Amino acid sequence: REALLRVQRRRIAANLALIRDNLDRLRPRIRWYQPKAGCIAYPSLAGQISAMEFAGRLLNETGVNIVPGSCFLQAPSHFRLGFGRADFPQAFQLLLDWLE
Repeated sequence: REALLRVQRRRIAANLALIRDNLDRLRPRIRWYQPKAGCIAYPSLAGQISAMEFAGRLLNETGVNIVPGSCFLQAPSHFRLGFGRADFPQAFQLLLDWLE
């Protein structure tokens, strides 16, 4: 169990570092809010598009799935971004490329 937790903690730390290293590529379209713990964040969209529309377009155009924050009682501009998966770096790169 401890070995699995160590692996997952390292993965989360690496994925979070990847996000932080690319904040300039996210801005100004996405506002990042560092979670206090865990591997889920709720960034927000800075433009006029809703997270629902954003999530739909992102999924249809890249295959990357995010969940609108409204599904989790968040504001309509927020979306749920999980960064605990092993394939997060690849999905995050698709998101970054799509934003550009």
